Amino acid sequence: MTTDKPFIEEQDIMPHRSNTNATTRFVCISDTHSRVPPSNSIPDGDVFIHCGDLTAHGKLSEVEETFGWIEALPHPVKIVVAGNHDYPLDRKCHGANGHYRIIRAGTRWEEVEELVAGLKERGITYLCHESTTLHINGKPWNIFGSPRVPLFGSSAFAYPKSEPNPWTLVPTNTDILITHGPPHGHPKPKGRHGCPLLEREVLERVKPKLHCWGHIHDDYGVEVFEYGESGKGKGKSSKSPKKGVVEEEGGGEVRRTIFANCAAPWAGRQCQVFDIA
Repeated sequence: MTTDKPFIEEQDIMPHRSNTNATTRFVCISDTHSRVPPSNSIPDGDVFIHCGDLTAHGKLSEVEETFGWIEALPHPVKIVVAGNHDYPLDRKCHGANGHYRIIRAGTRWEEVEELVAGLKERGITYLCHESTTLHINGKPWNIFGSPRVPLFGSSAFAYPKSEPNPWTLVPTNTDILITHGPPHGHPKPKGRHGCPLLEREVLERVKPKLHCWGHIHDDYGVEVFEYGESGKGKGKSSKSPKKGVVEEEGGGEVRRTIFANCAAPWAGRQCQVFDIA
């Protein structure tokens, strides 16, 4: 479900505290590919984020199963974007010229629309290249989520180089940016893949507090990017403390973006957890 313009929506979320500081805890995961970890292994927090690739084989039944797992999690706020494997959720994969997996399975777009339309009532915010504002712990958070990735093979939600830069639609007031694919070169020093257009928009214009994604399984990790006076600054990498939490305090003179690849928790990795003011 792609849109030409970001859709802005505001929702009120009941107050919840998972830590003692004046921060909001974001628990981030990606690329579960139908191999979801046990619910009791997911850290508690205010916001649960899934950065896409819910499915292993692009089946609607896999999408439904993963949404059911997310619905059952205790986090007050749950945000999901799709990924390049989640063919049923991409309108362009349907129809006579759609993706062979959709055609072979006989999945109807009307089924998908009905599923997505019911997610809000199930406590799940689904974002498809669009924005929302959520009020969490008495504070508004501007969040943009997108499944879009550069064209490679037969991916869902893919954009070719000939298409206008899709990332100009990310609002400049975005606090939390959720994409399925990475910005080019992040997280350092691992990041060797990703979209240069996305990196440019993030570093030069948007500068969110947190940018989380998945897609490239081998690049799992965290980087804290510190902006200089020119607005670009220089990046530096940091590893999560032993507790698995990265804390970012607000109100300081130095502006930072936390970059996080959250892919493949089934490979023995923990969720990425961030306390952000």
